[in-house]
Order: sequence, then C-alpha cells, then structure tokens
Amino acid sequence: MQIILDIFLFILYITLFLLVLAWTWKFWSMYVAQKFMSSMNFILLEIRLPREIFKSPESMEIAANAFLQSGGVAQWYKRNWLGNVVTFFSLEIASIEGDVRFFIRTEKKFKELVSNNMYSQYPGIEIVEAEDYVTKMFYEHRHKYVGMWGLTNKLTEKFTLPKISGSGREEIEDDKLKVPADFRMLKTYVDYKQDKDPKEEFEHDPLTPVLEWLGSMKKGEHAWYQVIVQDVGKFDGKAFSKTYQCEATHEEFTLKELADERRKQLRSRLKKSKFKKGDAVFDKYGYPETMKVRIPDGQDENGKDKFKEIEKPRTYQMDDPDAGLEDLKDTDLTEEAKEELKMINRKLQKPLVRATIRLVYIADAKVNNFGPNIQSTLSIFKQFGGPGYNNFAPSPTDPYDYSWENTGNKRVPWRTEEMFEAYVEREAFYPHVPDRSKLKSKLVDVFLDGGLDWYADIKLFKYSLGTRKILRMLYEGIFHPFEHPHPKTVFTLNLEELATLWHLPGTVATTPGIKRVDSIKSDAPDNLPR
Repeated sequence: MQIILDIFLFILYITLFLLVLAWTWKFWSMYVAQKFMSSMNFILLEIRLPREIFKSPESMEIAANAFLQSGGVAQWYKRNWLGNVVTFFSLEIASIEGDVRFFIRTEKKFKELVSNNMYSQYPGIEIVEAEDYVTKMFYEHRHKYVGMWGLTNKLTEKFTLPKISGSGREEIEDDKLKVPADFRMLKTYVDYKQDKDPKEEFEHDPLTPVLEWLGSMKKGEHAWYQVIVQDVGKFDGKAFSKTYQCEATHEEFTLKELADERRKQLRSRLKKSKFKKGDAVFDKYGYPETMKVRIPDGQDENGKDKFKEIEKPRTYQMDDPDAGLEDLKDTDLTEEAKEELKMINRKLQKPLVRATIRLVYIADAKVNNFGPNIQSTLSIFKQFGGPGYNNFAPSPTDPYDYSWENTGNKRVPWRTEEMFEAYVEREAFYPHVPDRSKLKSKLVDVFLDGGLDWYADIKLFKYSLGTRKILRMLYEGIFHPFEHPHPKTVFTLNLEELATLWHLPGTVATTPGIKRVDSIKSDAPDNLPR
C-alpha cells in the first residue's frame, strides 16, 4: 500500500512541477511580448494630396514594398525569450465630419523609408507627423452619449482539400475539409484597366465608393477606414509562414502549399472507371489485355511434371493506388479551371502581406443617421469582388442573428467597444485571448469554456474593458497554459490587391471632402548660390 501511495505522490509532484513550469512560461511569454510591443515607437504620418495626381494605383504597389519588414524574429531566442514580433503598418483614411485625410501609421525607425518610397512615386505630396485622430472620439460600452457601428472584412472563398490516398482525409466529410482559398484574387485596379494609364475621365477607380461615403459625413459624424498589414515572411517553414490550418486533420499550410493543393485538384479528374484487385485490364483501344501463364499438363514418361503455356486475361493485382484520379494537361482543362490557375499564379507572383481591414462609423448620440450609414458600410466593398474572384464578407459589431442572443442588450455594446479598441490600438495579429463563446464537445470544456464570453458579457458589464481583459488573460494563463490564441480576422493579400484597397486617388475622385494642397513644403536645393 505504501508503494502505491509513493507512486501516486511522485506522479502528483511531477505533474504539479510541470504545471508550474507551463504557467511560468505562459505568463513570461505574455509579459515579454507585451513589453516588446509597448517599446515599439509608433507615429502617424499624414499624407496631404496635391491638386492633381496622374498616377495609377501601380505607383502605390511599388511604394508598398516599404511595408515588407520581417526582421527581428528569425532566431528562437529573439522570438520566444525577448518577445520580438514582426512589425506592422496601418494604412488609414479618416473622415472627420466630412474632412477626408490619408494616414500611414509606422514605427518611427521606418519613417524615412516610408516617406522616401511615397515621395518617389507621388512627388507632389506632403508628408507630416500628425496627432492621432482617434483621440477625437471615445466609445465605452456603459455610456450612451456616443454611438458606433463597425465591421471587419473577411475573404469568403474556400475550397475542399482533395481526398488523396494516404492523406488521412479519406473518411472525413467534405464540409470539414474546407480551408480558406486566399490564393484567389480580389478584383484589382488591373481588372479595372487602371494599369493602362488611360485618360482620367475614362478611369474607374474601385476605391471611389469608399471615398464618397467617407466624404458624406456631416457635423458630429466620423468614419474611419483601416488596412493593417504585416509581411508574411518566406515560404520555408519559418517565421509565421504556416498560418492556415485544417481543423479536421490539424494539417498546417502556408498559402503556397494551399495553392499547390488546389493546383493538383484542378489538374486531376476521376478516371472513367475505377478498378479493384481482380478487375480486367484494358488497353488504350478498349480491348482486354492478355498474358501468358504456365499451367500443369500431366507428367512425361519419366514421371516429371509437364507444363504448357496458355493465354488468360490480365487483371489488376491491387486496388487503384490513386483513388481514381489522373493528371490532366493544361490544354484539357475547362476555361474556368484555366482562369483559376492564372489567378493563383497572379496572386503568388507578387509579394504578400497578412492583412486586417476595419471600417468604423462613430457619431454623437444625437445624430440620427445610423441606418443609412450601416447599409453603406455593408455594401461599399462589393466592387472588389465578383464572380470568379474572391469576395469580402463583413463581420459587424452586431454578430447575433437573433435578438435573444444579445442578452439584456449587454453583448452588442461589448462587441462594439472591442471593435473600437482594436481600431484605436491597431490590433490585428496578436490577440489577447481566444474566442470562447461556443460550447465544446468535451465535458470539461463545457464547464471551463462553454459560453465563457457570454458569462463575462453579463457578469462583468459594470467593469471596464481593461479589467475584463486582465481577468481573461489570467484565466487563459491558468487553464490553458499550452494554448496560443490565433487571429480570426487575418487573411493574405498581395501588393496589387493592397494597392487597390488603399492608394492616393487621382482627380477622378471628386469627393469634396478630400483636401488638396496647392504646393508642397520642401528644403531648398543644396547647389543654390549663396
């Protein structure tokens, strides 16, 4: 009996020791990551437009190479011990009561690089450091003096992973094998022929509807548009490249690996007839193949066994190893498959960034114009998608389908303030906690995590969002020390798509609220006579 007790205590002490190590590492990781992010010195650059811009969005695509900064996380020591994270940039357009302004938020150490890239493509602009416009408005879930509506955009297209023999996907339902198809392009300025530099009056800029809506704000109304970007790194299994996961199989993919899976799927088709072991083999003309075999034919005069050769049908000796798939040549593909392959190649031929897009409408409570503006935010991104392209789906601050889900009108205010703070803090790639609003299948998860966010919404309503975040982070550190939260609103764009979603407009954008300067301020040339 003593031996059993000793073994039990030994296992208990080892378990507690490992838990203490896990908790220590979890809270240390949270501490160093927060410390590093607090040390990132961000500034806001305002870009003032000249009277005329005779540049296509391709100029912005070239300037956007300044945002491809993936240094500082290559070594395990820097990434996990010092808490280093990949830097990020925020491209923003803000309408302050109808006054439309363009901003880039960057770390101060990249100010010269970003400014030089922008000046090289847009020589007439003026770039100055500006006060952060988000300080002009404030939303808090317990107060009613300010109203807000916001959304994040997600790419909608998905595809089903092929059930290749030996992949572990054969017995899984197709719906559970769906993964994001971020390798499909949005509709960009190239599709709108803006890369051809036509006459200004014939241009069709897909960003114009967004600018027109921003410029329509009136007294007491603010509208903010934000595209946060971060370099994806190299496709070599290092530095945050495997950002996609199939939840059913737990396979992790880079965007390139997902694209390769889709290419294989497009270039394969079911054979006309699958075969199993023992099925007859037919030649390419449809005739059954035969083979010669030796069979016993009695004995000779000396008593030795005799054999003779006969022909018999050739049969398969095992089941079809390719699960009924065969490769197709590109010339045999359908037009739809050819177009999708072109789109995949076009996406991956240019540098890539991870991105999050937000749109916020915030106004004084006395302003009664929320209905039309909500409808506008849900519609003004449709021109970036279409049949055959990827599309945006809005994820609003009111995500509940039924009114009873917004218990006591205490859940939507939380989601709204979370959106406000995420915009103000430019949160995207490093969430504080994972979503735990749905019940899980395991009994322990039902008690620990089932409806946790719902419970916090109701019981912590009188507290601030900061207090709630601290409590949730403590909970995650204690009960989930081995889990790392992943962002839910991040997708992948190439620089062509990014330049379409955010660029400096030409005079085709006649929005009255876009202020343009008559001249720029600059230093005198060094070679002037004194």
